[in-house]
Amino acid sequence: MERPICYQGDEGYIFVSYAHRDSERVWPAVARLQRDGFRVWYDDGIDPGTEWDENIAAHVTGCGYFVAFLSANYLASNN
Repeated sequence: MERPICYQGDEGYIFVSYAHRDSERVWPAVARLQRDGFRVWYDDGIDPGTEWDENIAAHVTGCGYFVAFLSANYLASNN
């Protein structure tokens, strides 16, 4: 499945946290949320050259909802 387009804007959004190794399992759920009319942000929206940690923290702070796709890969990640 293709990677869904990450939301970029000023309106409320759902922040999605996941392990990159699980992308193929996560994309269908993100695409479904988008089809249902939700705005979804995930780390694909980080602009090159910005500080990753600061960017993630700002998007977590700005989200209306936070969804974490927990898996063994997610729990083993240093991020």
